[in-house]
Amino acid sequence: MQPWPTAYTWFHGSNNTHDCRIIIHGLACDRPFVEDSCPGTVLATESELRVASGYSTSVRIESLQPEGKRRMSAEDFVNGFRVRVGDRFTNSNTPANV
Repeated sequence: MQPWPTAYTWFHGSNNTHDCRIIIHGLACDRPFVEDSCPGTVLATESELRVASGYSTSVRIESLQPEGKRRMSAEDFVNGFRVRVGDRFTNSNTPANV
């Protein structure tokens, strides 16, 4: 439990085994991209966790905390939750059909 307000989202993996609430602890604005992706769509997982944020921009998530877990780096999250390009972060616990 955090004593201060936090930003959170819901993660929906492509295998639907890891739908969970995520607290975002650190992120950075990232470069514009050309792809036509819905906000919340994972764009890259190789060397960074890059997520579409709207208007052809993206953010790079640096640290986060899955519900019931410890705070972790984006790299640990990608490896542990097997995040793939195309997975989604949304504003509800119901996966969006895109």
